[in-house]
Amino acid sequence: METTLDTRTFRIALMATWVVISTVMMLAVLTPFVLPADRVYGMFPACEARLRGEPCVLCGMTTAWVLLAQGNLGGALESNRWSLALWGASIVNFAIVKTFLLLSLLRRRPPVIQYP
Repeated sequence: METTLDTRTFRIALMATWVVISTVMMLAVLTPFVLPADRVYGMFPACEARLRGEPCVLCGMTTAWVLLAQGNLGGALESNRWSLALWGASIVNFAIVKTFLLLSLLRRRPPVIQYP
């Protein structure tokens, strides 16, 4: 028996996934602003690729985002050259998600009840 996923259900699932991932990314952006650096570093394990001596595109990202939160753009780019791009993209993406959710809620206004 084959099960098909209708387009509406797929779209809802895709949007929910986008909202969850965007929220997690925004929390990652905000964390260095509200927690001390040593606490932020303690939240994330050492990169497995770096421990094996392999290259990793995300190596140095935690350090870079902590430095961005401190206003040290040069240090952040030195830690990971893609840090500023990912940081900015995360903020823009969250703004788009927030706008999307707000517009979705406004479209679903309850009907106005008119009394005779």
